[in-house]
Amino acid sequence: MQKNYTMNLKKIIQLSLKDFLSAKFLTLSLAPIIIVFSIVFGVYFLTNIDFATLLAVDSTTHPWLNWILSFGFMQSLINLFLYLFIWGLLIVISVILSIIVVGFFTPKIVKEVQKRHYPHIKLTNQNFTLANSVFMYAKVFFIFFTLLLITLPLSFIPGINLVVLYIPFYYLFHNFLVLDVGSSIVSKDEFLKIVKSNKTLFRSTTLTLYLISLIPFSGILLQVFYVIVIAHEFFMKKEEKVTH
Repeated sequence: MQKNYTMNLKKIIQLSLKDFLSAKFLTLSLAPIIIVFSIVFGVYFLTNIDFATLLAVDSTTHPWLNWILSFGFMQSLINLFLYLFIWGLLIVISVILSIIVVGFFTPKIVKEVQKRHYPHIKLTNQNFTLANSVFMYAKVFFIFFTLLLITLPLSFIPGINLVVLYIPFYYLFHNFLVLDVGSSIVSKDEFLKIVKSNKTLFRSTTLTLYLISLIPFSGILLQVFYVIVIAHEFFMKKEEKVTH
């Protein structure tokens, strides 16, 4: 079973990469990239964040911290973890922001994938409107913030903070991407059935894409590619249902 999932994912990635590298999809990728970079750099310059001050460790109010920082290598190590944590957090936030922006382009991306590969498959998402999916998005946000509150205290522990905070953001990444694309292709009932019966495929796919997105700037540059990948998965599963 696991071998079949791996083979399906490999096939989907190959198809999606070929689509993404076409002139039409590369052109379509420009608008989200420009919007996200404008927002990220606009916020940076408007707020005038001083990362040197933000990352400074104040040891005067905590004697135990002062003792630890008396060892030069410990101060360097803590500052390194703080730098990695903050930049990692910025990368994740930019990825989530990119998903939201690309969400406005998802219907157009989905229709292009359908036109190229699945002209015989009809879109049945007429009843899957934003109003009908508000509860689903609200549930995703609720669980995300709950996970964030649970993991937040652990984010102050050097070493652990480099991993633990990625968990709630992966949850948000996975559900936003799958829900956004799925609601552009299938009905609400079809969506629930497809996702439930193909959990391993969707989770292995989004986890792979999430890990790729943690590479600086790739999360912004490849969002259209991510949508194409998930679109192929939904169309393939819908096609399987039609042929059977």
